[in-house]
Amino acid sequence: MSSVPPNIAETTGPLLLGYLLNYGLFGVLSVQTYLYYTAFPRDKQGFQTLVYVIYLIEAAQTVMITHDAFKNFAYGFGTVDSLNQINIIWFDVCILDGLVAFLVQCYFSYRIYLLSRFKVLVALILFTAFAQFAGAIATGVIAEEVGVFSRLRAACFIPACFWLGGSALCDIIIALSMTYVLSRMNGGFQETRDLVKRIIRLTMETGSLTAAIALVDLILFLVFPNDDFHIVPALTLAKLYSNSLLVVFNSRLRIPHARGNDSESAPSASGGHVTFRPAHNSVLPPPRSELRTENRTSVWHDHVQLDTLQKPTPDTDADISDDTESRIYDVKPDLSHQGHAV
Repeated sequence: MSSVPPNIAETTGPLLLGYLLNYGLFGVLSVQTYLYYTAFPRDKQGFQTLVYVIYLIEAAQTVMITHDAFKNFAYGFGTVDSLNQINIIWFDVCILDGLVAFLVQCYFSYRIYLLSRFKVLVALILFTAFAQFAGAIATGVIAEEVGVFSRLRAACFIPACFWLGGSALCDIIIALSMTYVLSRMNGGFQETRDLVKRIIRLTMETGSLTAAIALVDLILFLVFPNDDFHIVPALTLAKLYSNSLLVVFNSRLRIPHARGNDSESAPSASGGHVTFRPAHNSVLPPPRSELRTENRTSVWHDHVQLDTLQKPTPDTDADISDDTESRIYDVKPDLSHQGHAV
């Protein structure tokens, strides 16, 4: 058993804190995934696959960092050198962080393309997403070869900058692009304006958070080369990306007609309850509009821009809000309770 240095907390503290935060965020992600599974059983198959694949990746990461924690604090107890070992952090942190970020960023690039059809902007987002993922893979491969934290900065300086800097840049571009695109969809009805404002605020908050954590990770990695402070944000980065994605999906809990028919009452993020419309034995809300023109129906299928619609009557105000929701979230409004088109 080697002697314990006086500054041992500077080595053990970041590792312990990072592991604990990862576990906590995985718990939050599990709750969000359950809410998504319960509330949106009729989402597009691609969206459901994305959510569940990311959750499985996060579960695998949590299992692997548990192995790392045992190597650091259990198998290597009393041995200071064990705290300097990278173990499989090169894979479960570096590569998996980059993979989850890449999947989330590709999803948002898809959303931006559907809303704006601006191919150059989407290509820029995809390029930065590929760059950060490539940097994450390169960082992981080099870290596996180096094997110890004390030599990590000198060996991984350039790929780490590509990884973390590219990830932050991509998140900033996505947040600004979504804000700009959504602000142009601001319709003339209060319900539509409130929806757009809420989505803009949510996009800025989630994008700013992941970008800030990536930048903090990069700064700590560069400024403190002899310490492991950077491991704290690195161990939380993937979980923040996945939670941000689920926050966007589950934000539809408060939007009528965005949920599937098979649902039930569940607690909301604000502490109250969200009532989902069950497919059986339920009391449906009264129809908001019994009359609908053929043009009105075609809007949902053809995704006509709001400013190209003819001036609606009061009975169709709510329908335009439904159209905006379907275009933002790429879901078909639930019309099971509405009257037939005439």
